[in-house]
Amino acid sequence: MTFQIGHEGLSNLVILEFEEVWPKILRCANKSREVSTLDRGIVNRIVSLTDSAIVVVSEKTKRQRSISKKDFQRCWSVLIADGRLFIPPVHVWNERIIMAFLAHLPYVEYSLRPLTLHLVPQVTHPLCTTRKKSN
Repeated sequence: MTFQIGHEGLSNLVILEFEEVWPKILRCANKSREVSTLDRGIVNRIVSLTDSAIVVVSEKTKRQRSISKKDFQRCWSVLIADGRLFIPPVHVWNERIIMAFLAHLPYVEYSLRPLTLHLVPQVTHPLCTTRKKSN
């Protein structure tokens, strides 16, 4: 599935397949070496990056977790199909951290209560930064 996004206010459109998004996620992970959950601010240190997974260690629990490319792709597919990705109060840990990574894409914004990612039709912030959706 594809989604057309205006690029930096220009009339040309960028089509984003997951295979185009994954390298951007890896670039941000490599640049920052950590990611914090959007709602609780829990820092997760990135200990390994491969083409098939990102491994993080939570500073809260000290547990290491491997998040597969397939898990990222599953969440991206929901975001593309629905225009948003919602995590109810009962969730699995990987989805919450995946949301933190996806929020660093320039065409994804987030809101809290409930934690939700929103796909927006234009670039609203630089790659590797986040933007909270205005009401």
